[in-house]
Amino acid sequence: MPRLAVAVAARVSLGLAALEQAAGWVRSFQAGYVDASGRYAGGSEVMHLVPHRGVLYAGVGYWEDQRFLEGQSGAQVLRLDSPDAAWQVDLECGPQHMKLNILKEVTFTRGAAGQPLAQPVTLLLAAAGRSRGPGTPTFSVSVFTRNDGDGNWTETTVAQGSPRLGRWLPRALEVHRDSVTGLERVFLCIGNPGVLAGVYDPSKPGQIRWDAAPEISGLRTRPLAMAVAGGRLYFSAGYQIYQRIDGVRPSWRVALAMNSSSVNPDSGGIRGLTRVATPGAPNGSCSDSLLFMWAPSGRSRGCIYRVSSCELAPDGERQPALVLEACAAPLMSEALGTAVGYTLGAYNRMFAVRDPATGEPVHLVGLEGRVPGATEGLQWNGYYAGAMFALRWSSGARYSVNEVNGRYRPGGPPLEAVRAFAMSPFPAESASGPVLYTAGFDTNFNPATNMAWIFKANLSLALAPPQEFDSWGLSDGVSPGLAVPSVVASGVVTAPASPSVYV
Repeated sequence: MPRLAVAVAARVSLGLAALEQAAGWVRSFQAGYVDASGRYAGGSEVMHLVPHRGVLYAGVGYWEDQRFLEGQSGAQVLRLDSPDAAWQVDLECGPQHMKLNILKEVTFTRGAAGQPLAQPVTLLLAAAGRSRGPGTPTFSVSVFTRNDGDGNWTETTVAQGSPRLGRWLPRALEVHRDSVTGLERVFLCIGNPGVLAGVYDPSKPGQIRWDAAPEISGLRTRPLAMAVAGGRLYFSAGYQIYQRIDGVRPSWRVALAMNSSSVNPDSGGIRGLTRVATPGAPNGSCSDSLLFMWAPSGRSRGCIYRVSSCELAPDGERQPALVLEACAAPLMSEALGTAVGYTLGAYNRMFAVRDPATGEPVHLVGLEGRVPGATEGLQWNGYYAGAMFALRWSSGARYSVNEVNGRYRPGGPPLEAVRAFAMSPFPAESASGPVLYTAGFDTNFNPATNMAWIFKANLSLALAPPQEFDSWGLSDGVSPGLAVPSVVASGVVTAPASPSVYV
């Protein structure tokens, strides 16, 4: 064998994870192996990380993964029992479920009739859309509930219908107590077909009794996020933020609408809706704001906006006032030293942590960006091959950036996008300081077999960015030829959803 081939073979046998690991970062998972139970742990993307009962879980998708395309594997939940263990497959949704769209821990404090429970009940829920099948005319959404006693999962088909209604893809889930009736309900965004609600009911196999029909339906764009702020429930879909009007006969209204209704459904529009503290506001009804990223199209610069929950209250024709905090494109461009084009991020919520040294609140926002002028070695199909994330410090007046596994080195395994964050649930691992787990990848319609990854690092290292600056000094956050988005409050308008691709 030629000397070069021997060297390459030796490098592979040692493992890319060991050779491509930056100081202070540790690879926890790389897709593509058979676990201790003989099940294949793979996937193109890690979409979620969730601590639950002292264990860490990960939601894995198989979009553009060869095993899914061949009908061998589908969405999975992986489980990590200890920091030094290997990830194990905990749930296999089946080859008809492409993505693990939701993985979340929820807590119920009240029963179906609104009565207080003797003890709160905490469940780990997963959700996925059935996006392929042998000629079936219907699409469906499944919710999986974990039984922590025996480790089994119960699947419940909560909604199904024609693909003509749009994308049947769950993406967000929240528990909210109605401020009028006192009923506690779990709300699930099921895609273009709308928002479905349910109540805790231990007599049901999945311990949730779901409504037969959505509370709101016929959404033009798939909803991507849901949050509770100021005691009110919101979700985002396309260029709009909807607010639930609680009551015996609940309804939904458009609380905020960006000035451009033209939204690419793959970019999503308003992303990562997250409750944050309103800077300078005293405790009370106005102490909450909503933070989100605006990514309407292929020209998106990933601009992050904040709006007070009081601005969204239904009190007439007042225009909600948006605060532009930063744009991801100039943040990434400054850090990389090259122009960054289309920028996306805020895949789930913007993750909240506290600086261990100062106690200052920080929100972490996963990013990805196109780098047309970068050298080929820094790109993966046109995107920056490293995994960059933004740090929003305290009031939002200061942003910085960092990278998972340090600055990307040409030729290393591409990480490309950060989708999820979680704090370590293992006390021994965090004895000398909190540890942050990060995960991701985004295939962007490109072949991506076994590209899913998870890294971890001390939180202090993750919060020590190489670049830090006032975002307002970089850019006005406006793409050439585009106006700064304005907003207008209006009533709910529903319209038939147009067919689209199911990804």
